[in-house]
Order: sequence, then structure tokens, then C-alpha cells
Amino acid sequence: MKGSSTEILKFIKEHPLQSSKEIHEGIKSVRANSTLKRQLTKLIDGNFIESEGKGKGTKYLLSPLYNLLYDVDIEQYLE
Repeated sequence: MKGSSTEILKFIKEHPLQSSKEIHEGIKSVRANSTLKRQLTKLIDGNFIESEGKGKGTKYLLSPLYNLLYDVDIEQYLE
């Protein structure tokens, strides 16, 4: 997975239900909003994230499958 996709996933994990505009403002590795939207579509197609709503009201969150399968830092988990 590309670094920017990883950064997008991290941002969505820390800030669920954000719009593409809010995600774009929250991360700096993706310069163009159109690039971000393309990456969001790929993450949806890969079942990493889901979208809720339509048009300007679309918000993004991690998919249940991603939450089930993502890597867990055991040290951080046990704190």
C-alpha cells in the first residue's frame, strides 16, 4: 500500500466520519483533492473503508473488515 493511502487510513482511524475535504485538509501528502478522491475510491474498492451519505455529505470511516484484520501493536494494545 502506498504511503499516502496509509496516511489516509490513519487519519480516518483517528477522525472517523470526515468528508473528503476534511481529510484533504488533515493530511498534507496528497496535494490535489481529485487525487485524494481517487485514492478514497481505491480504498473503498479494497474494503479498507466505507462511505456514508451522498455528494457533499459523503463521510468516510474504516470498514468492519479493516477493523478486524489490521495490524495490532501488542505493546500499545496492552497499555
